[in-house]
Amino acid sequence: MIREDIHWFDPASSELAQYMEIKLAESGRRNRSFASFRPEELNPPAWAMIRATAQAGQAEVIELAPLSEVGVAQLVSRLSGEPVTVFPRRVYQAIGGNPFFVLETLKGLFESGELWVSERGAWSTDYDEETEDYRELPIPQSVKTTVLERVERQGARFRRLLEVASLISRPFRLEDLTGVTALGEWEALEALEGAQEAGLVRVSDPGYGFAHDLIRRTLEESLSPERRRLIHRRLAETLEKAGAEPARVALHLEKGGREAEAGRWWAKAGEAALRVFAVREAYSQFGKALSLLPPDAKGRFELLEQHERLAYDLGEREAEAGDLEELERLARTPAEKGRLALRRYALLSITGQPTEAHAAAQEALGRFAEAGDELGRAEALFHLAEADYYREDFIPGLERARIAVQLTQGRAPALFVRACNLVAFFEGAKGDLEAALAAYGAALKALHSHPNPVLEARTLNNRASLQRYHGSFAAALADVDRALEIARQVGMRQFEGFALETRVRALQGLRRLGEAWADLEPALPLARSFKSARLEADFLQTKVGLLGDLGQPKAALEAADEALQAALGAGSSTNRILILAARAEARLHLGQPQGALEDAAEAQRRLEAQGGLRANLPEGVRLTYIRALLANRRGEEASAVLERARAEMLARGERIHDPKLRQNYLNLRVNQELLNLKI
Repeated sequence: MIREDIHWFDPASSELAQYMEIKLAESGRRNRSFASFRPEELNPPAWAMIRATAQAGQAEVIELAPLSEVGVAQLVSRLSGEPVTVFPRRVYQAIGGNPFFVLETLKGLFESGELWVSERGAWSTDYDEETEDYRELPIPQSVKTTVLERVERQGARFRRLLEVASLISRPFRLEDLTGVTALGEWEALEALEGAQEAGLVRVSDPGYGFAHDLIRRTLEESLSPERRRLIHRRLAETLEKAGAEPARVALHLEKGGREAEAGRWWAKAGEAALRVFAVREAYSQFGKALSLLPPDAKGRFELLEQHERLAYDLGEREAEAGDLEELERLARTPAEKGRLALRRYALLSITGQPTEAHAAAQEALGRFAEAGDELGRAEALFHLAEADYYREDFIPGLERARIAVQLTQGRAPALFVRACNLVAFFEGAKGDLEAALAAYGAALKALHSHPNPVLEARTLNNRASLQRYHGSFAAALADVDRALEIARQVGMRQFEGFALETRVRALQGLRRLGEAWADLEPALPLARSFKSARLEADFLQTKVGLLGDLGQPKAALEAADEALQAALGAGSSTNRILILAARAEARLHLGQPQGALEDAAEAQRRLEAQGGLRANLPEGVRLTYIRALLANRRGEEASAVLERARAEMLARGERIHDPKLRQNYLNLRVNQELLNLKI
């Protein structure tokens, strides 16, 4: 005799089954009886009787475990008649390994038209696409009914507790539930223990979790909208009193319909994320706050400015532009207009508009002076100096950067670090290696007292760049690798592009050209994705030089044309000078001496007019000009240029007092060629 699903038997059905067993025994026939049931749904007396019968050796209990993911795949593949991969995995993740649930889900998908038989006889469904989220898989009503019946059998108190738990998006604790359900601790604990015994809940550090997400989803979807909102509001109140993370409070307030209050808590969550330098998380949370707070909310300008800064750091150009438009509408006071001008400066600078950026920084300086804001004035001076640097106007820029250092020392640690970095830029541009290293040392010392991973990564990358073009390639690589490690931890995607460019140049100096090319190839699309004209120009310039080092002058010549266009778009004279020199080298290798001389002479003329280079030394440009002159049989001119270049190079070396640093500089390939070249 076979009895299926005896946990659903009512008293009359149970009596009938017992009567049939008695009659079979009386007839003298050998009786083999099979019964299937779910232990957690069987009434306790019946389950106790079955266990006792098994212990007496009169029955055997065989526990059937749920199907594994592989088992579900095999079941679906056999039913469909061909191997299926992604879809069974989605079914398993959404429903679990209960065969009844799996079959009901398949039946429901066929009925809804989301699973069908194709013309060739195979099963087809959109849920077999990798891009789909398995949580979109609908739960059949028959499965929901089964789950809810299991919950209902435990009583109203039990269901109320699990309904609350279903809206907590992480492992829940006893104290999370008691304040919302109005149950005492003992009552809540007994209900949780009952849920464990019923196989609905399991212990999950640091509290409890549902045995499967199917149970949580079913309970959540069974709630009316008003009941769901009420529970979320109660959860927010409980979590706030317990001092929970602001993001958890904000989420429940938002889902509870208290949008303005949720907006304020999302802002707190963003500030908390910034304190641990979770940049992407902070950006998202500030964005949620802005979307929920009313347009005239107090502090909206400051919140919007924070969001715009993070959009800049993350390379989110469209969001940044939208934030700037709203900031412009909100700016009322001179100080607010000054902050707006600084944020406009940042966007103009990174997108390759140095003249317009300089004007924005100048405007900010005037606004802060009007407001009597000394720190604002210091920040404006810093950005004005930075604009000078990218315009290759080094003398006034260095003076402004030094004033910014003086104004911020001991008052604004983050701005002080940035100003020290800028001073180092200028010192490096004028060829004073040790003064530049001292400025970076001051920045890193300040960061030791006031840790800031973002600024640490930038300082290390900047120092690596300085060391790289002075010949300390191994030290540069160590610094930039640490900077990249920090950037990837914090999520500084745009900065990662700048650091990769530094790394490529350090590897190039170490003659690890294959590694350098491997880093360059994926980094260039990254630069373009952020619409950073300056970063793209830097990468294309590096690409031209690297192709030359790899012995591909024709490819270098082709790449140089694109790089020159990028340099023009970025407004960078330094990039243009270095690309012209690299193109001249390519033309020399291809036997085009006249074209090489035209490029080299133009690079030399621009270098003389500018007086220095950003993050580079002039020796390479001068050597290329000498080679081009020699290729065109202009030895006397070449000799004069060589004499001057050699004298400048040796004088620069004399200013480096550290013996190891001096030797690294003198050992640069370009410097060795200048020293050994004979005309």
